[in-house]
Formats: sequence, structure tokens, C-alpha cells
Amino acid sequence: MEKLRDTRELSKLGLEIYLEEYEFLDLEKLLKPAIEELYLEAGKIQDSFEKAYNKDHKKDYSELSLITSELFSIEDKILSIYEMVIVNDYKEFELVLKRLLKASLDFEEKNFRSFDNLKPLLKSKGIVVSEIKNYNEVNELRKVNNYIKHSTESKIPNELKQIIEFRGIEEIAFQNLKEFHNRIKKLRHEFILDLKNKIYSHLYEYNEERINSIAIKMLKRMDEKHIEILVNKLSELN
Repeated sequence: MEKLRDTRELSKLGLEIYLEEYEFLDLEKLLKPAIEELYLEAGKIQDSFEKAYNKDHKKDYSELSLITSELFSIEDKILSIYEMVIVNDYKEFELVLKRLLKASLDFEEKNFRSFDNLKPLLKSKGIVVSEIKNYNEVNELRKVNNYIKHSTESKIPNELKQIIEFRGIEEIAFQNLKEFHNRIKKLRHEFILDLKNKIYSHLYEYNEERINSIAIKMLKRMDEKHIEILVNKLSELN
């Protein structure tokens, strides 16, 4: 029937173009003026430290301690900003991922409790999550996000030390998060597009091997009479 064919073709076209031009929000870019202002302030404090050191390094260090404390305070503020950037990076990714799954596979949001929960959901569709482009990088983002949101320890866990930006360090500084953000941010979109393509293949691409597999499954469950009814119905609806 034309209506069913039209619905199928519209759905295929919709999935093909879905999220192609989507751009993830870059919170770092939005907060750039605030970050630059903090950098400028840190530079001034650094200059004050050098002047005080040259003047008083053989005398009282109280002024140096005060200046050092101010510098650490600025760095903590920048670190807080980049923690927000990373958390937003993952939140944005998760929201877009849920939109794709709901639009293409009718997944209910309640069925998506976490990124790990994605594996069995997609396995049932013949999609292996670990084979999606940039899976490892997106999984790294998940781990860093969870550490920022839930850890009460300043010392980073061993699993984060496997990530390039955090190798050989004990505590995360804002420079590490800045580098991590800049490496990861564009890879999220590539993950989403590759997953979309795999979903498209699952929904609309049928080679001889896949059709044969479906036919065998039907023959195991249906007798000749019902097979004939099914074939006639498919021919009628097409």
C-alpha cells in the first residue's frame, strides 16, 4: 500500500538527515570571557609574586604566602569552570543520544538509566556498542564526568590515569580538563552519527543472509498455512 511505502521512505529519509547538522553546545566558548578574565588576574598575581620574591626573598615570606594563596584561589575557580564544562559535555551527549534512540527505535527514557545500560539495549538490535566510532573516547568522558560529580577524593583513581591527559598525575588541574575537553568535544558527534548509521542498517538494510535468517526463524514458528498467509499479506501490503 502506498501509505505504508510512503511512511517507510519518509522514516528512512528522516533518519538519514537526523542530527547531521547538529552542533553540541561548547560551554567553554560561552564562558570564554570569564575564563580570560581569570587568566588575566592570575597573570597579575604572578607578576606580584615575582616582584615580592625579588624584593623580600631574604626577609619575611608572609607576603609571598598571601600572594601564593590568591593564585591558588584563582586556579581553583578556573578548575571549577572546567569541571562544569566536562559535566556539560557529557550531559549534552547523553541528551542527544536519548533523542536519537527515542526517534529511531522508540526507546523509552526509563529504559536508559546509564551509558552502560546502552549495551544490552542495542545488542538486541545487532549493534555492538564497543564497535561504534569513538566509543573509547566517549567512555572516557563518562568516567571523568562521574569522577567530577561523585568523587569525594582529590586523588584521581587508577582508571582515570589511563587517560592521556591524566597520566602521571595524582590530582587534576584545570589544564588537564581543558586539554581533555578540546580532544573529546568533536568526537561525540562522530559517535552519534556512526550509531545513527548502524541503527539505519538495522531498520532498513536487508541482504540475502539477513533475509534468509528471518525466513528460517519464521519457518521454525509457523506452519505452511500461516507462512502462505504471511507471504500473501506482505504482497498485499506492498
